[in-house]
Amino acid sequence: MAEKKVETVNEKSFEEMKAENEQYAQKLSKRSEQYIYELKKKLSDHYNVEKQERVLNELLPKLVEGQRKGETARQQFGTVDECVKLILEGPKVPPKEMPFWQMWLDNSLMVFAILGAMSGIIGLFSQKPMMMGVTSMILSAACGGVVFWALYHFIYRYDRPGADRSKKPKTWKSVVIITALMLIWMAILQMTMVFLPTSLNPAFSPILTLLVSAAVYGIRTLLKRKLGYKGSFFTRA
Repeated sequence: MAEKKVETVNEKSFEEMKAENEQYAQKLSKRSEQYIYELKKKLSDHYNVEKQERVLNELLPKLVEGQRKGETARQQFGTVDECVKLILEGPKVPPKEMPFWQMWLDNSLMVFAILGAMSGIIGLFSQKPMMMGVTSMILSAACGGVVFWALYHFIYRYDRPGADRSKKPKTWKSVVIITALMLIWMAILQMTMVFLPTSLNPAFSPILTLLVSAAVYGIRTLLKRKLGYKGSFFTRA
């Protein structure tokens, strides 16, 4: 959602605004037309015709300009319901960003719990279990904590209600960022499993691995309550 509230006060007459709105409406794509149609329908429950025109006189120029940049109405203003709520209530104060170390810790503990659960479950049902070593899980979780922090920081935080979505990278850039980070993470995981000797990378039994995984998840839950995690990859604000 755009940070700025849609202004509903200006000096133009109703006739001037209506004429401008009609000109802008002719430039809208089919998807944008549908968006505006649904928006006007929902606004009619709260605003009279004149106030609706004033709102549209603020929205339509931005919508047309966004189209030139390849941005959809939803990317600019969120869903129709979100846009109506923003118009009626104004923008919410965005949640305070958690410091890096808290995001990293939350993500790392979650990654460790997931890796441990996967390794333990596979080990229980495999005839020749190849359990992931403890050191591999720790290093991979620590690295994964950084990777998922980066994904949230550079991409997904712009999906929060009240965030300025115009700053979100374009789809192709997001794909490149996600792919690069995931490949780096997978490479580090593979290196720890291949090059670390067993003496430095011991593996637990499947049952013990599952118990450790559950304990780590429990610790994460307690820390989340105590520190009030908001805005990590696994705890969307």
